[in-house]
Amino acid sequence: MNPIGWLLAVPVATATAVMAGRSVRLSERIQIAGAFGLAAAGSYAAWRVWQNGPLSGGYTGGQALFRLDALGAWNAFLIVWIGFCAALASVDTVRHEPGRRRKLYYAGLHLLLGCLLLTSVSDNLGVAWAALELSTVIATGLIAFKSDKKSLEAAWKYFLMGHVGMALALLGVIFLYLAAAGVVGENASALNWFTLFHAAELLHPGWMKLALVFALVGFGTKAGVAPFHFWLPDAHSQAPAPVSAVLSGITLNTAICTMLRVFALARGPLEPLSRELLLGFGLLSMAFAVPFLLVQRDLKRLWAYSSVEHTGVILFGAGVGNALGLAGSTLHMFNHAMLKTLLFLVSGLIVSRYRTGSLSRLGGVLKSMPACGAALLLGAFAAAATPPFNAFTSEFAVVSAGFQAGHVGQAAMFLAIVGFVFAGTMFYTIRIVFGETSGPQPLPANGRTGVWTKIALVPPLAAVVATGLYVPSVLTDAVGQIVETFRGGGWS
Repeated sequence: MNPIGWLLAVPVATATAVMAGRSVRLSERIQIAGAFGLAAAGSYAAWRVWQNGPLSGGYTGGQALFRLDALGAWNAFLIVWIGFCAALASVDTVRHEPGRRRKLYYAGLHLLLGCLLLTSVSDNLGVAWAALELSTVIATGLIAFKSDKKSLEAAWKYFLMGHVGMALALLGVIFLYLAAAGVVGENASALNWFTLFHAAELLHPGWMKLALVFALVGFGTKAGVAPFHFWLPDAHSQAPAPVSAVLSGITLNTAICTMLRVFALARGPLEPLSRELLLGFGLLSMAFAVPFLLVQRDLKRLWAYSSVEHTGVILFGAGVGNALGLAGSTLHMFNHAMLKTLLFLVSGLIVSRYRTGSLSRLGGVLKSMPACGAALLLGAFAAAATPPFNAFTSEFAVVSAGFQAGHVGQAAMFLAIVGFVFAGTMFYTIRIVFGETSGPQPLPANGRTGVWTKIALVPPLAAVVATGLYVPSVLTDAVGQIVETFRGGGWS
């Protein structure tokens, strides 16, 4: 089977088998096995693409419905590995839930991964839009899993804003179709990105301007770009920790990748507009997160607003548009995904032990939970772009690219915002890790409590620390291929 077929079939097969399992224990093992199989399939598919070029599949009328290029493989690689970590941690998260609810949770998690993978492998932007829209429905159920007032409210806000955003994104896709119809014809190929990419200079500029604006607002809402991010803090804070990791680590990336595919089609006179939009909203997203990071009260909401800031970093690098900026932006997708997976999973363990997520009531985590306290501290340093951790490498590349491209004022603002982010993030983290608790004492340690989550912390923790010191050649080669793709679109 084509590797693309495995990426699409494994999540659906896993969800089906989970629901059909005779016992919850069997369903639990099936979902872990499915997550491992998906990680293996995704890693192999990404390696194939990075070594031998894009993969295609699902031909209809001579056009490939599915196409996995360097950018899609990059996102798919992140999806399968963060999905694997989330699947492991989910065993602890839902262990005390009734059997039927646990099965529904596992099935929903794997179907969500499947939707995100479908978006990544779809060459047709209409199919990619539909997959992202379906992911909104599935994620809503996972956010509401606790079924209390706050989680239901957060799920409703996510559902409402997600659908509004995707409706606007659909308008962007329609405008893109109108821009292309006169060039490639009124057929399905008018939405095939590979076809559009090679005809981009001929697309109708008026329709393309509308496509850019609506793609930015629509997919930007899904990606948590300020000021369209208001669903994000509630959803991330109320969802189970593994779901928060998926939402922050890969759902945001998937929406950004889809948005950037539209922006890569802006050639010639439209290129300055596309860059200005990405630069402006990137800085706005970064700046918007600062006051909320400085006066935050909840641990998971702290990392949620941090995600808004990091989304801005990715857009800023793409908006700079030179090779270094695109490389830094792409690498930051990886770095942010790994560090937020680490932070949300370890925060889930802390909240479970302390029975509260209030920043004013948490303290002494390093003493009561040494491993979690150390992981939280390392993850916070990485989130604040502190050397030698991974986010420093990519953020340094992005801001250096800004200065290199002559965006001196914007790059200086970037540095100032990062300074405020560091202050807010580390103020609360140090107090949590080293301070005294003023709330309930943590529950007694149990050797078996959170064991699956602790295993799930290993890959993102290793990535956060190791890739800050050395980025493996397989990743740098992949980043280089993505950069060449976009430079071929005129961003050079």
